[in-house]
Amino acid sequence: NFALQIASLSLTKVGEGLADTKLVLAWLLDAIGAPTWAIGLLVPARESLAMLSQLLIAARIRRFGIRKHVYVTGCVVQGAAIAGIELLFVVMVAHQGVRLGRSVHLVDMADLDTRAAYTALSNSVVGLILLVGGVFGIIAQWFGIGTVLVLFALMAALAIPTASRLEEVQLPTGLR
Repeated sequence: NFALQIASLSLTKVGEGLADTKLVLAWLLDAIGAPTWAIGLLVPARESLAMLSQLLIAARIRRFGIRKHVYVTGCVVQGAAIAGIELLFVVMVAHQGVRLGRSVHLVDMADLDTRAAYTALSNSVVGLILLVGGVFGIIAQWFGIGTVLVLFALMAALAIPTASRLEEVQLPTGLR
């Protein structure tokens, strides 16, 4: 039991270090444009709410003859939350790879004479998309972040049939 306890606490500490709420929540609030005073309230709110939850469930936990099940459940929930954050990270990295892949696909379609023009066009489109991102910022300010997320979901759904109609421009490895 001692070794399991040490391993469990060590893994919990590593998980908390990787997904520290003080860092993640501050970054998230900053990313959505929250005012500075709201970010400043994170530490007192987090610490007081952590104590409040202990007060609310302590009496129930004391009634259990074996309390390790509560601890294990807490560890499982915390692990699931960290796994969710890691999954989000993987999805974000994959998204960046897809963006790069689309750019490479566009450039590979061109012959040697027009590759520079396609690269310039690709960079111009990325710049235009960044400008359009400012419009989404205004939409988020007026209508909320939920509206922007719905718009992004619709755009992604519309991109699926468009991308599926692209012709294959790369030869299989054996034909080169």
